[in-house]
Amino acid sequence: MTKRNRRTHSPAFKAKVALAALKGDETLAELAQTRVFAPARIALLRLLASQAATSLENTRLYRELEQREAKIRRLVDANIIGIFIWDLQGHVLEANDAFLRVVGYDREDLDGGPATLDGPHATGMASP
Repeated sequence: MTKRNRRTHSPAFKAKVALAALKGDETLAELAQTRVFAPARIALLRLLASQAATSLENTRLYRELEQREAKIRRLVDANIIGIFIWDLQGHVLEANDAFLRVVGYDREDLDGGPATLDGPHATGMASP
């Protein structure tokens, strides 16, 4: 049995092959035929590529979430309509100025603790 000499490849060449694997330009079988990386190393490259893809997707999703939250925040801050958030006990947790004007509350009423929808200022308001 003759021992096969392994070719040594430059780091630049290995990086080029790894990049092709990460981008999916070459299949696992094609990379194995180049013999630049051992099969176990190729599997590791695939795992890293999968994790990188997941990370990129999460980044995209978080960016979309931030954009949606910014749109909602602009709507609340525009004070075109009254918008508020309350809990199941009827406590107003957050409200924009338009809502506060409708129910007769001041910003200080919310800053001092949760105001209620059935409080003295909220006459005529239906409780949740």
